[in-house]
Amino acid sequence: MVIIMRARIVASVLLKQGSLILFFVALMIVSGCAQEQGEASEQTDQPAETETSSADQSDSDFKMQIVDVFTITGRGVVATGVVSSGTVSVGDELCLVKEDGERQTVSVAGLEQFRKLVETASAGDNLGVLFEDLELSALEVGATLTAKERCQ
Repeated sequence: MVIIMRARIVASVLLKQGSLILFFVALMIVSGCAQEQGEASEQTDQPAETETSSADQSDSDFKMQIVDVFTITGRGVVATGVVSSGTVSVGDELCLVKEDGERQTVSVAGLEQFRKLVETASAGDNLGVLFEDLELSALEVGATLTAKERCQ
């Protein structure tokens, strides 16, 4: 878990320095570490599998922690991160949960993976989520995008 957190920090620093390619490489490493960690816990003993299964069922809703935010002129505001659970599609409404607990419903205008526009994304995907009707100040690194139902 410590390795994953350190890799996320490195990814954030790389993106701020303008190294987009290295940023996505770091995100791929984070994703790979998370998957390896999940596989390792599945290979241990039966109780660990049971705990993992019940956690997966409760976390089936979309969830992504925001690693970076930026503006694309003429398009809108983008939040990047790795999808930790669930799926998201263009047009979905999500709940933006800030670190101070403030919640806001937002609408997904576009999804991008490695400069390729996609219609849907799921757990493990490195993702840029585009919001057209949102100000950059509304997003913050460390905030979480979750299923709309979590806003209530």
